[in-house]
Amino acid sequence: MDQAHGDEVRRHDARGDPGRSRSAGPGAGADVWDARHARSGTPGDPHPVVRAVVGGLRPGRAVDLACGAGRHALLLASAGWSVDAVDLSRGGLDVGRAAPGGDAVRWHRAEALGWLTGSGRDSSARADLVLDAFAQLPGVVPAAAARLAAGGHLVVVGHARRDAGLPGVPRDARLLHDVDALARAAASAGLEVLRAEDVARPHEDGSPRHDAVLLARRPG
Repeated sequence: MDQAHGDEVRRHDARGDPGRSRSAGPGAGADVWDARHARSGTPGDPHPVVRAVVGGLRPGRAVDLACGAGRHALLLASAGWSVDAVDLSRGGLDVGRAAPGGDAVRWHRAEALGWLTGSGRDSSARADLVLDAFAQLPGVVPAAAARLAAGGHLVVVGHARRDAGLPGVPRDARLLHDVDALARAAASAGLEVLRAEDVARPHEDGSPRHDAVLLARRPG
């Protein structure tokens, strides 16, 4: 489940399924996602674009924001990262914790940006990677920039705004990512933008869909 720091937020996954609206705060709307994760019973496969982007980074300490059932947290842990995975859905965290490799991840039930910016973590700890995959977390770019260690990376992947209105894409435009806006936010936060583009992937109807990808680095 995904959260915004003090604001309403919506979740969407790699299949384009939007979650219901809810206000932030521990337990808000968690029952919806608890039930969904319980039905699935598995974290699912990592998204191929996320896998490709993080696969080129040197392992260190990572934070997976709004991790859901932890498919990307588990991917990172298997690649040698030390991972903190954060979400409000207890059911999702339980699925991830019980999955193979789940004991290698630190699971945190918390509001994502609140945890990132100070709640429930050592304020001196820095991250080598902050991952926001298929979530809408307003303010995530500056919050992540402040948490990154020198040389650390921010990765944001989500449905591209250019696909608004197409089948398989969230209907709510607020769930879509504008890659140019992401790049501007990263530059404004003092990050070096290494990659900012819409990446095409095949859809079942034969036409392409696009994922907005931001890869940015904190200088140093």
